[in-house]
Amino acid sequence: MAYQKKKTGSKQEMAYKFIKSAIINNEYEPNSMLVEGQLSEKLAISKTPIREALRRLAVEKLVEFIPEKGTFVSRTTLEDMIEIFDVREALEGMAARICALRRNADFLAQLEACFTETYKDLIEGNSILTVKDDLAFHNLIINGSRNKNLVSFSKTIMDQVSRYASTTVNDPERLKTSYNEHREILEAITAGTADLAESKMREHIRSVKSYQINTHYINR
Repeated sequence: MAYQKKKTGSKQEMAYKFIKSAIINNEYEPNSMLVEGQLSEKLAISKTPIREALRRLAVEKLVEFIPEKGTFVSRTTLEDMIEIFDVREALEGMAARICALRRNADFLAQLEACFTETYKDLIEGNSILTVKDDLAFHNLIINGSRNKNLVSFSKTIMDQVSRYASTTVNDPERLKTSYNEHREILEAITAGTADLAESKMREHIRSVKSYQINTHYINR
């Protein structure tokens, strides 16, 4: 029995990671229905681990259960998006400030390497990898703060942020803009100018928020 529980848990984890990745990458678009039977068939596992995975995703607000209708991919409203980015601005602005004050050599080397990789992928036109690099840059700064509460609070919203980030895959101009904004953040952190690092990060988050509002809520 113990072995069976472990096996079931593993299948649930597989289902959870698969569905979550598909949602974050917008392979399953907002409002689309997630049918347990179809997912079970696709992943070649029973409905039980699928059901448990969907419950976990509901807690993370990536899916929602609608009585007598089914399970659907959550859609974030304009108000939801604004709240997410306002919290993100505050948290990541603080993270950038802390990183500038500490200026750990290993951290700076990782951040520089990530920025360099972004440039390479951007020049090569690999937009999917560029988006991943973009998110990695932000996560490095968040984790680089070494503030456990800040990291924990940020983690709860980064999955939603990833959903928005994936929408820029087909917009090379936005990717270039973000790259240039990252350059300013990197320079400020490297120079140890905490006020400027926080300011540049906040400006960048507001820039992304404005882009999302105009692209997905006003001009759609």
